Amino acid sequence: MEERQKEVEAKAPIVKARLEDYRDRLQDLRVSEAQYVELLSMPPEGLHVIDQVKVRTDTETKDPIDEGGSLRIEKDLQDDRSSW
Repeated sequence: MEERQKEVEAKAPIVKARLEDYRDRLQDLRVSEAQYVELLSMPPEGLHVIDQVKVRTDTETKDPIDEGGSLRIEKDLQDDRSSW
């Protein structure tokens, strides 16, 4: 039992460093369009978990933004037509 405790305690700094690294990486989930296309073309099992999160975040946030832009354009067209 003591030996196992020592093993766990020895690994703790490594695990802590990895967690801090992941936390830092998650702070910025934005990717460029080129990075998004590149990541999307790779098999999911070949992507690092952070890259998988970035792809998913970009996919989920891009659709509502695109939809909002489309609705805004449609509203502007209707406003223009009504002013004629």
